[in-house]
Amino acid sequence: MKTLTLHWLNNENQLSHHRAHKVISVNNPALSLLSQQCIDSCLPAILAQKTFHSEQVSAKLVVNPSHQLLGIISAAHLSEQNILRIQSEQRIARDEVLIRDLMQIRTNILAIDYEDAKAASIHDVAIALKAAGQTYCLVADRQVSVIHGFLNMQDFELDKTLLPYEENAVRFIQLHHIATSA
Repeated sequence: MKTLTLHWLNNENQLSHHRAHKVISVNNPALSLLSQQCIDSCLPAILAQKTFHSEQVSAKLVVNPSHQLLGIISAAHLSEQNILRIQSEQRIARDEVLIRDLMQIRTNILAIDYEDAKAASIHDVAIALKAAGQTYCLVADRQVSVIHGFLNMQDFELDKTLLPYEENAVRFIQLHHIATSA
């Protein structure tokens, strides 16, 4: 098993344009799961719910009109409970709750370095994410400040027998926070 290091991103990282492979096995390279599915931050949350359902995805990158990454929105973020909470807090109509009101901001999302991800298997990433208590992470090249996309363990079924819980997995993971620039 390859040990992966998760780290935080800064505001300088930008999305790259990368094609993911179609065939999925836990022994495949981690980058075979790389996704760049994006959704506009200004889209009403109720429309995003329908989009997620029709496309059968559980998360997407949230971008602004200039295609700059703002964060990630998951199906869990788009729950009725979360929409009602924002609606109540902001005193707005249900259809005025936007994705940006519910998303997880990019500086609160862990990332795996692109070079580590290139050498890792899906199994390696699943173990690292499980140890970190996460279901997805960004893939970023810190040397050139580029975000290649994200890896999401919820968008496919893994054979749980191939991913045994490792009590000591946490000791192999080093979380890094990259200083954010204003």
